[in-house]
Formats: sequence, structure tokens, C-alpha cells
Amino acid sequence: MSSEHDALMAFVDGELPPDEQARFREHLAGCRDCQSELAELLQLRVLEEAARAEPPRAVVVPLRARRGILTGLVAAALAAGTAFALLRTPSTPLAWAPAPTRSYEGWLSYPAAGGHRPYDAMRAADQPARDEVPLATLAELEARGDRHGLGVAWLVRREPRRAVEALEQAGDAVEVRNDLAAAQLAAGDVAAALRTIDGVLARAPELAAAHFNRALIAERAGLPRVAHAELELAAGTAPEGWRDEARTRAGALLAASTDDEALARVQDLLDVVARRGRLDPALVARSPAQALEIYTLAVLAAENDEELARLEPIADALEAALPNAAPRAHLAFARSTAPARFAVAPWFRRLAITLASLSPRADRLVVPPDVEGIDDPSAFFDRVLAAGADDQRLAAIFYYRERAERADAWAESARRGPIPFFTCGAGWAAFTYDWLGGHTARDGLRALGESVDACRAAGVDRNVVRAEHLRANVLFFARDLVRAGDAADAARADARRLPDLRLEAQALEVSFNVARYRHDRPMTRILGEELARLDPRPERAIALHEALANLALFDLDRDAARREMEAAAKSGLPPTLVGAFVLADLVRMDGRAEDARAAEDALVARADELEDPATQLLVRHVRALMALRTDRDGALRALAAIVDDARAISDDATARSASAYSASLLALEAGEDARFDDVLETIADEQSLETPMRCAVALERHLERSVIAARDANGATVGAMLRGAALPVVPPPIEARLRACDEITVLARPSLHGRSGLLEPGLAHAFAVGAPRRTEARDPDVLYVYGANPPASEGLAPLAPLSGELTASARVLTGERATPRAVLAEMGEAGWVEIHAHGALYGDSDAAAIALSPDARGWSRLRAEDVQGARFASAPVVVLAACDAAGVRREDLLEPSGLAVALLGAGARAVLASDAPLPDAGAAAFFREVRRRYEAGASIARALEDARMAWPASSADWTRSVVVFEGGRKK
Repeated sequence: MSSEHDALMAFVDGELPPDEQARFREHLAGCRDCQSELAELLQLRVLEEAARAEPPRAVVVPLRARRGILTGLVAAALAAGTAFALLRTPSTPLAWAPAPTRSYEGWLSYPAAGGHRPYDAMRAADQPARDEVPLATLAELEARGDRHGLGVAWLVRREPRRAVEALEQAGDAVEVRNDLAAAQLAAGDVAAALRTIDGVLARAPELAAAHFNRALIAERAGLPRVAHAELELAAGTAPEGWRDEARTRAGALLAASTDDEALARVQDLLDVVARRGRLDPALVARSPAQALEIYTLAVLAAENDEELARLEPIADALEAALPNAAPRAHLAFARSTAPARFAVAPWFRRLAITLASLSPRADRLVVPPDVEGIDDPSAFFDRVLAAGADDQRLAAIFYYRERAERADAWAESARRGPIPFFTCGAGWAAFTYDWLGGHTARDGLRALGESVDACRAAGVDRNVVRAEHLRANVLFFARDLVRAGDAADAARADARRLPDLRLEAQALEVSFNVARYRHDRPMTRILGEELARLDPRPERAIALHEALANLALFDLDRDAARREMEAAAKSGLPPTLVGAFVLADLVRMDGRAEDARAAEDALVARADELEDPATQLLVRHVRALMALRTDRDGALRALAAIVDDARAISDDATARSASAYSASLLALEAGEDARFDDVLETIADEQSLETPMRCAVALERHLERSVIAARDANGATVGAMLRGAALPVVPPPIEARLRACDEITVLARPSLHGRSGLLEPGLAHAFAVGAPRRTEARDPDVLYVYGANPPASEGLAPLAPLSGELTASARVLTGERATPRAVLAEMGEAGWVEIHAHGALYGDSDAAAIALSPDARGWSRLRAEDVQGARFASAPVVVLAACDAAGVRREDLLEPSGLAVALLGAGARAVLASDAPLPDAGAAAFFREVRRRYEAGASIARALEDARMAWPASSADWTRSVVVFEGGRKK
């Protein structure tokens, strides 16, 4: 054993004399071997301390092996480290000698790192940080149990994930949470950092460090206007060094902002078109993408040869900047089709004015008198199609695309007179027609992608943003919220590069709506703040405050909801339909007459905006909701009528929303009256299912109320109302009435559908889905899917191979053959399918996906949307033996969804899936036992429950997360 090792051991044990400690610290700073050994010794000491603290016990680590995580040893060490930290009491914060600059961006509160030093990150990723914390200091922080200091030290050493782990264990003090937000941002988790820092500011609204860190978060999220405002707030109360840095950063953001310049440029150009003036070629160089569209409109709006001639310098300048956009060719085409085109030119000048009026802060355009006569744009649109040149016809369809029946005219004009500005968006337009006509979005999304590529190649960047924005909107209306957010972020980034305030605002509005529907209050707030600064019209402010009021209600924070509605009222505008919903819920809960008057006044004031038949169903719902306190019987009749009337327009998402909201309220009100038969009938009817006459449970919750209704083995009905935000579980007295049932059908609305743990162990149950119930024939044909090779970029650990589970007659898809397409094809020929793979709620999906091997196109994840269109003739039982396979991230659903529901819709007899992590070890054996019992004659729900009850107690926790989905009996 070397002398250095002996010294290291003595150093760790605290046995070195003070002078030798100093010499050893100097040695440690330059000896990587000793540094590595010190880290290992510290981990061992952590484990030893934990062992002394409590009797040895089994450590059950949730092996998220199907996602790829740390090894069990490291997980156990971390768990023990937590226990060790609890044994220590932090004393005076430990200081270390800082470098003259800092390598992390945030403003930290821990004393050793809280003083200001200039930010100076290294420009090479593999360079060490300049402000290093000695390992001996880390050891001392660990020994003290100072998790705050340890977390900050890890952040200074540029190991943010370790910093987050330590700071999450350091308590709930404002200073700790501020530093945790900085660490989360450094680790790349912007959403978590925002949640944390908003919590800090709720408790300490004047904390300059928190405003500074929120500015960094906003900037990372692409929200420069919020970042600028937060830096100004921080600078107002910060000490000198931080004040100067905050002002410098704010100035840089302001210098990079082109809001006013971009706004003026668009307004000026559109003014020129509207007034038939001369375009300035100098504007082209400053923003060719903007100028291209205005030039195109000017060509369309030219009313004589002289006006076309005045556009030649612009065509030349654009040809130099964007040759693929063919601006000269467009001008030549216009001259070749004169003078017929001049008759419809005024319509395009009116169009330029309309576009300008849609821009944020567009308040200085005056419609020229000579085009005010275009009172019927629809009729004039038909005139353009009949009399205009091909470029004008293309433009009319392009800008007035609500006329879906004109798709044939688009195709014809695109073939005869290709103008790149319009024809690169052919896929976009074709998709729009299909979507507005009620067709599926799946194939159209590919066309949108092709439009993006074509418009990028042509240099038509504004149409790139338009296509991205349209894609985001389509995904949002399909409630594919993660991908909608990604598409909106891409559109927003491209719009800022143009820059184009109107397109940026449109994309930002989609991002705002995505956050709102995901019930993410901090993200909703910061996106709404950015939108209100980008477009400071009162409509934006009221939308923000009403959204936050609605989300506060979901958190059962009525006081916050009222504060937000009061802030919305300062806009001077009446509440929107969203605000009316909030007020109506407050009326139901608190019964204040002033809330009812405000909601009714809002519905009257905005009557013109709410004339659509589907929207009228929502208006009727709001009024029924308010009437529950004054005319309850009439309100219940009105709610039932809404559900009935919505069936006539069930293909409309707004109508389905009204039906879902009304059915939910009817079920909850029936529970208040102890009409539990009606609860069962209402929830089943809303999902178009027959109501089971025995052995059934129905569950619904909204805001502060949950209702549970059940029918026992004899058909007798019982139920209960529960209060509070917690997920409801079936109360023991009701469970006792169900124990005589061999199997229980669960009817649940989306927030509870597919949740494990609603019933006690031993009660076999299956969630009913509105898919046809398949026959119970036991098909011996078995398909195993295992050993897939997901892309290396997924970072997933290999799973153990199957061996004893395989039978001689089983079919197998493994290795490179286990692609999503192959699995779907083989699934339709099997009676029992087991997919052993990684599964997760990926960051780009609202429902769980299964990671398989990529095909030639790179498709490697099996998602719910991929199952659409598949048909399984053999009606298989499908076992999704993967983590979180039953998981759904969405919060505001109209109907049950997810991969399991999609498989049932494609023809599966039943689906087994977990809403939690599964271990690799034991999963295959457990599902083999379920299959054995099923093939012996038990129902799939009973086979699962019996296998679960027979399974060793040490593994029972994860088996309880597995649930069964089955098709219900359709009405």
C-alpha cells in the first residue's frame, strides 16, 4: 500500500495533523488517482453511515431498466447518501476560494458562490471550469450534511445533474429553491426550472436573484421580452455587480430586438401596396423574406402597366437576394396577362390592408376610399377565380383557403402558372382543404413537411413559418399537445429570424394554448407574458389572466382564480367564454351573485362571437352551470339536452367538449343526490357503452369533487361522493360489496381511465373502452416481441433475453426484425402477443410509446397514432410489457386514449399495460403465469388478478400497476 494511499485513508478519517492536511490537499489537487479513490471512499463511507443509522433492509430499486438508467449499485449508493445526509446537521456555510470569474450563468444564494463575479464560460465543451471546487471541500460538505452547499459545489464544478439531486434534498428555503432553479436550468430542464423559480417568486416577489434567474430561463425558452423585463426588475434592487450585469444583459436583448423596426417595415410596405405607392428597394436588403411577400402582393394589386413598371427595381433586388423565388419571372408573367388582371387588382390591395390589420399593434392603416366598396370578400373571391390570371387565382386560394371546395382550382392553376411563392405551399393548401373537409391529419402532415422543405428551398421563409404554424394548430386540435408545442416552437423561432411579429404571435399563441391545456401554470404564465408584450392589445391580457384563473381552479385555489379574474377585468373588456366558465364554476362553489351577473353580462356582450351552433352548446353549459344554485331541476334538464343535441354534430370538437363537460356535471350532480344508478348510466352513455347490470364501478372527478358508483354481484347499487384534489379510490365499504364479483367492469372518464390502484388487490377488473367486445376464443398462436435494438441515441440498456417463456410453436420477432411495422403486421395473425421492450412517456409524445428497432425510414417507436388504420383479424390479447405503457400525459381529454385504447380500436380482444415502471427481471415470468391462467379458462382480468395475488410479496408492488383494457358492450 502506498504512502499516498495511507495518507488518503487518514485524511478521510480526519486523523492527519493540520500541517499534513494542508500538504495532502496540495497533493490531492494534482493527483487524479487520489481524487478518484477519494470519491470511491466517500461513497463507501456514505453506505457505512447509512448502515449504522438503521438496521439492514432490502433496498427495492424501481428498475427503470426498460428506459435505461443508472446501475443498481449507484442507485443504492444515492439512496444511502440521502440517509447519510439526514444524520448530519449543517453548520456555518462552508466557504471556498472562488476564481475571479464564474462558469455558471445563474445568480446563486449560497454564500460561498453568491457574490458577483463576471460570467466567463469556456468556449470549448471539454475544457474544465475555471472556478473549481476542491474535492476536499466536497468531502467536507458531505461530512457536514450540507446538501445546499454540496449542490452549489457540484453546479460550480459543471455537474448540474448532481447539483439538482443534492439541492432537491436540501429543504424548501427560498435560497435553496433559487439555487435549485439555476441548477435545473444548467441541466437543461427549462420547465422544471420555471416551476421552481415561480414558486420562489410567489414567496419572495422582490428577490432580485430570482428575477435574474427567471430572465435566464425566459431567454432559454426563446422569450426575450419577458427576459428583458425580468432583468430590469432584477437591476432595480440588485447590488452593484449583479445590477451592472443585469443591465448589460437587458441592453443586449434590447439591441437584438427588432420589434419596432420589423413592425414599421411591414406597416410601411403594406401601406405602399394599399396606397399604390412606390416600394423602396433598400427595404429588400433589410428583410428579403418580408419584402418578397409584399412585392408579390404589389404585383397582384397593380392596376396598370405603369404600376408594374415601378416594381422592376424591387424585382431586381429580390432576384439577387432570393433567386429561387423567381420574382422577375412573376413580373414577366403579370405583364403577359395584362390587362385582364387589372380588373380584380383592387381585391388584392384590400387583402394587403387586411393582412396589416392582423399584425400586432397595427393601428394606423386607413382603408383607401377607392377599395372600401369590396363589401363581400366571398363574392369577389369567386370573381377572382373566374376572371383573374393564374397567379391571382393561386393567391386568392392561398389566402382565402377556407373555401375547401376550391382544391381543384388550386391544382389547375398551380400546373399552368407556377409562382414559387404560392406553389411551394401546394402541399399546405391541399392539406388544409382535406383537414377542413373532415379528413384525417396523418397523411396531410407529411404534405405539410414537404411544403416546408419546398418553401425553404425557394427562399419563401414566411410560408415555411405558415406551414409550421398550421401543423402546430392541427396537432393542437388533435390534442397531440407535445408535438403541437414542438411545431409551435419551430414556427416561433423561424418567425423571429425573419423577423415577423404577426407570425411570431400566431405561433406563440399555440404554445400558450398547449401549456394551458396541459395545466402547466408556470409555462402558461410566462408564454402569456411574452405574448402580451409582443402584442399589448387588451385581448391578450384578458386571455392570459383567464387562463391562469382557470388553472387556479384546477388547483382548487379559488382566491388565486378571483385575483386573476380581477386582473382580467382591468383590460376594460368583458370576459371571454373561458372567463365565463371560471365565473360559472365560482358561482357553483360560492354562490356569489356578482359572479353570476359578470358571467351573464359576458355572454351577452360577446353574443356575436358565440353564434356557432357548437359554441352555443358551451354557452348553454355555462348558463346551466350557474343555474344549479337557483333552478337546479331546470339546470339538470338543460345539461341533459346539451348531451342529446351534441350528438347531431358529434364530429365537431367543440360539440364533443360541451357534451363531455355536461355529462361530467350530470354524473357529479347525480352523486350529490345519491342517484348512483344515474351516475353509472350517465358515464356509460357518454362513452356510448351499455350500462352493466352487475359487477361494475363508474368514476368521475372534476375540481374538488369525485363520485364513485358501483353495482354489486346482485345488481344492487351503492356509491359515494368524495371531496378534495386527491385521486379517488373506491372506499372499503363499496369494495366489500364487490368481493362476490368474479370480474368488475370499470367505467371511467379520461382523468381516471387506466389508472392503477383504484380498487384493492384481489378485485379483478378491466377498464371498458368504446371498442367492440371481441370473442373469448383462446387462440394458442403466440407471438413474442423482444430483443429490439432501438437507436443508440435513445440511450437504452439492453434487456435480458427471453428463454424459458418461449414455446416451440411460438412465433418470434427479435433484433432488427422487431420494427413497429413488422409488429403490427404479425399482431393481426396471433391470439396472444407479448411485447417486451422499453416504454416511456417520451418528451415528444402525449401518450406512452414502445421503443422497437428502426425500419429503413428510421421509424422505431410504436405510438397510438401508428395503430390507426391497422386491423387485427385474430383479435389478440396484447401484453405491453414495458414501462408506463398505459400512460397518458394529457390532462383535458374528451375520451379515453393512448396506445392500449388504439390497439383495442384496431381489433385487440384485450390489452394489458402498466401505468408505472416495470422491472426487467421477473416481468416475462409474471406474464407467462397470466397467460397460463387465461388459457386454463379464466377471464383475462381474473387471470391477471390471480397471478398478481400468487406472486411473491417482494415483487407485488410493480404487479399492481398492471391494468386490463377491454372493449365494452356498445349501445
